[in-house]
Amino acid sequence: MEKAGFQLEGVVRASEFRAGQWRDGYLYSRLRDDPSPWDAATGG
Repeated sequence: MEKAGFQLEGVVRASEFRAGQWRDGYLYSRLRDDPSPWDAATGG
């Protein structure tokens, strides 16, 4: 996700019950105004 320009906002603790266990989830975000990671890679 971070390679695609998203930023980790936080961890959502015990957000999903799967296979008999509670699992954490990760919340990522990206704003329209954030610079594109592809522009940085190509210099544009």
